[in-house]
Amino acid sequence: MTNALDLVVALLAAAAAASSARTSRHLSGLRRLGWCVLGVALALWSLGLLVLGGAAMIHGGRAGVGATWAAGLLVLPLAATLALMSMVDRRQSRATLVFDGLIIASSLFVLSLQSGLSTTHGAGAAGLSVAVSRVLPVCDIILATVAILLLSRHAESGRQALTPLAVAMLLLTFSDTAYAHLSGGVAAQTRWEWLDVGWPASFLLIIVSARRARLESRRQADSVLESPPGFGRSRWLGVALPYGPVIAVFCLILINLANGTPLTQPTRLASTGIGLLLIVRQLVALSENRSLLAAVGSTLRRLEYQSSHDELTGLPNRGHLTRCIEDTQRRPHPCGQGAVLLLNLDRFRQVNETLGHSYGDQLLRHVAHTLTATLPSEATLARLSGDEFGIFLQHADTAAATKAAELASQALQVPCLLDQVSFVIEATVGIACASPRTSADQIGR
Repeated sequence: MTNALDLVVALLAAAAAASSARTSRHLSGLRRLGWCVLGVALALWSLGLLVLGGAAMIHGGRAGVGATWAAGLLVLPLAATLALMSMVDRRQSRATLVFDGLIIASSLFVLSLQSGLSTTHGAGAAGLSVAVSRVLPVCDIILATVAILLLSRHAESGRQALTPLAVAMLLLTFSDTAYAHLSGGVAAQTRWEWLDVGWPASFLLIIVSARRARLESRRQADSVLESPPGFGRSRWLGVALPYGPVIAVFCLILINLANGTPLTQPTRLASTGIGLLLIVRQLVALSENRSLLAAVGSTLRRLEYQSSHDELTGLPNRGHLTRCIEDTQRRPHPCGQGAVLLLNLDRFRQVNETLGHSYGDQLLRHVAHTLTATLPSEATLARLSGDEFGIFLQHADTAAATKAAELASQALQVPCLLDQVSFVIEATVGIACASPRTSADQIGR
């Protein structure tokens, strides 16, 4: 890069650092820490670039790698990782995220080996540049891995706040890698100066991403953001995106085999590791899917129970009782279609008004327990509303219904003690016999 372009890139990096620091004040938790660390990395990058530019102007040549710039380079992967972790919902498993990251990083490592980028980074380096040239490919692989994971997670969730940040990471990785690979030496650098646009573009994208994150925080978009159009297609893109580097690796291997180029030992080991990681990742995903299906089934059963039962007493509700009557009416029986007893507690309102609703609730639970223990097992007892209970006797005639009503009334008249208060419960019982020509709603009325 020229000295003028160094200054432009340094100023843009400083602006991105300031924007990241400003965004961190509007956030909390890992998101705040991630933007804060990103601001520190960009500030170090900017300061280091200014120092390098000043040294180049003083000495009249291109300076080596500065320690400050190298520190900023090393902090960037940490900031990227924090940004990724801040996106992971607590309800989501981090195991698949870790395996996806390992698969992508291993694939990028194989691509680096096959393309010779690992040796290009270290060409002609000395001193601090040697250490940086060895660490730079690792940093690039981490940045590219996190960027791909960020893009895939955003595609799955339908949110686009950090998409510019992910693209910026890819641009930084591409600029570093392409510049080191294509320049080859100082004499050839001018030929590839068009690559320098990647650095300022990446910092501009970071500024855009920071602004979007602030706007999301102000609107509290994490809780109210709606999925954009094309969410279904984006979700499939999010699922397939992490496997892009894997496909590239195997295509490269096939090309080398077709050309008769032997695979190196590290490439063979890394490719085998990728295959094993893919198998383990699918097994983990299968286990998580089974657990998810079990949790969904449990939730559906709980919701189904809640929709057909009374929360206070645990008895079936009116809808459940109605369905039982309708099911019995569909199957004619020689002993009759059954009978329904409608039971109302007398003076129950006075209990609520004088002693409070807590005593009323205890009384209702006592009535439910007493009737359940008294009635025959084939009877269906339901709480219809307030102090009203319904009892459905399948295939019972009038005499059987009358006997059941007498048993229920006698059982309730036995004095009970609730929180040191004695109650004698009286109830009014009505009897309705079912018939094929009578609907369940008519019987209930």
